[in-house]
Amino acid sequence: MQALLFTDFGYQGPYVGQIKSCLKQLAPELPIIDLMHDVPGFNTNSASYLLHALSHYMPEDVFVLAIVDPGVGNSNRRPVAIKIKQRWFIGPENGIFDRLWQKADDSQVYEIDQSHFPNVSMSFHGRDIFAPTLAKIFNNDFSCLMPITYQPRLTQTSQSQVVYIDAFGNVMLSTDAFNFVETSQLKISNQIISFAATFSLVEPGSVFWYKNSIGLVELAVNQGSAAQMLGLSVGDELSI
Repeated sequence: MQALLFTDFGYQGPYVGQIKSCLKQLAPELPIIDLMHDVPGFNTNSASYLLHALSHYMPEDVFVLAIVDPGVGNSNRRPVAIKIKQRWFIGPENGIFDRLWQKADDSQVYEIDQSHFPNVSMSFHGRDIFAPTLAKIFNNDFSCLMPITYQPRLTQTSQSQVVYIDAFGNVMLSTDAFNFVETSQLKISNQIISFAATFSLVEPGSVFWYKNSIGLVELAVNQGSAAQMLGLSVGDELSI
């Protein structure tokens, strides 16, 4: 088994390192993989789409520490652990697990009893609650888990949303790419955008859409920035 870390912490600062240190102390035999630490900050909606899409490429038996937690310290959001078949997802109940849960055939949801963890920082539940919970489950200690009914937080929308923009300016949308055929054309920012399977099949500077490596619609420009060309930002809603 292994632990995947999925956060909006970024790659600078002490936060990811402290979580890894905690896991190494409590579960030294568990391999740790940095899945993604540049989830758009505070954006639980983007996190929900990205986590669900990435889940298709995870091992069957894996722990996922998923932390995008703008409400940390707020008693209205519970710390939870969700078991979907043989996978465990651990983090805040703020919507980031909604799409995983809605698509799951077999799931159990548990609230994490914080009384099992002394000296919890109000601002760093990732280190003080979520990582120790993951370690407990790995060590077959389920004493901190209480079964609950899951309450989805995010609202459904018929529009596609920009959920991630990478360092090259490629724009990931929330839309499942398999909802479109290759002859589909998208109208975005008053531009008609056609499909291409990959970058080398269009001229430099040309914008196109393609089915990206995690199954989402992605807008791109060969050797350029689709975000800049189309004037798009994370959170923008598009009718496509």
